[in-house]
Amino acid sequence: MIELFIGVPIKDISAVKIEPDLFRGLSRLEKDRSKLVAINLGGMKLVAEDVDRIITVLLRSKTPTIIISDDEIMAQYDRLEHIEVISSKHLDELFEESVQKLEKLNSLDKQITKISTQRRGVAFYLLSGLLILEPLIKTAYLKYTTGFSYETVFGIILSIESPIKIFEYWVLFPLAGLALARTAWWSIFVFVGTHLYSLYAHIVYDEFSWPYVQETPHISSNLLLVLNSAILLYFLIPEHRRPFIKKAKEVFRANERVKLDCEVQVFVGERNFSATVVDISQGGALLSTKESLSIGDVVEIELKELDGPYKALVVRNVESEGEEKLFGLKFEFAKRSQRKNLSGYVDEVKTA
Repeated sequence: MIELFIGVPIKDISAVKIEPDLFRGLSRLEKDRSKLVAINLGGMKLVAEDVDRIITVLLRSKTPTIIISDDEIMAQYDRLEHIEVISSKHLDELFEESVQKLEKLNSLDKQITKISTQRRGVAFYLLSGLLILEPLIKTAYLKYTTGFSYETVFGIILSIESPIKIFEYWVLFPLAGLALARTAWWSIFVFVGTHLYSLYAHIVYDEFSWPYVQETPHISSNLLLVLNSAILLYFLIPEHRRPFIKKAKEVFRANERVKLDCEVQVFVGERNFSATVVDISQGGALLSTKESLSIGDVVEIELKELDGPYKALVVRNVESEGEEKLFGLKFEFAKRSQRKNLSGYVDEVKTA
């Protein structure tokens, strides 16, 4: 739901508040802190200072915003996470999709990430600290129970020759603690991995072996193993593991889409027509056209910036409103050089 619409109102786009004047609207945006804003720049003659003012306000407020503009200068800001730039000719097809994307920044994904990084509070960070300090806790306990000096205890510990035993003593639990304290893409995998390995290490524990010299592993290891099991159950809840999985997907996503909005020539058998590539990746593209295509059709598209036509397969039909139809394409490269050239082109567009 658009809370604030700035600029000339557009039919079929409703908003809680409408402010036709751009600069009064920006002032209201700063004051009200709306959750979702649409700015219609169509028909406005903006100078560089005006653009700077708009972007400065949006960067400062971090307000999820849809900018409706055909100006190429504004299109470059579409790469910012909380800004979606849509041209007027694709407004019907992309507006609702952009609204849904930006609403996520104010809903579950944002809230869960915030909870996972901030509101986990004392319990998570206390356990993380205990995991990181576990080797020192074991060492102090050994000193207390044996009555040996720290020099003697460290001598015993350092006498361990097996790299695996050294890893288990000094690295295993601190690594799990570090993973628990971070909301990085690798965190959940490292935490689960170290936990499973610690379970294995407890199962195959050799009685009365150094450095514990007792029938079972150290009490701190047993306690932290129980607590880690509870944390593992916590991560089984989808909402709790979502921020970690989301970041992992971002890292391993092979074909990131970038907005293009570029006119191309399309060849399908004996017919050809003009169309618009709405977005593109190293593996495919989203094509907008008034012509009809069917899933499975083989097409060739020509981009002005690249040599030769690029062969692609129509893999999906995207629902859209109005005369324009949207089709998902998957590139089928005839030469390795084509894949390389397209990859370079996509990277260039992304950083432009």
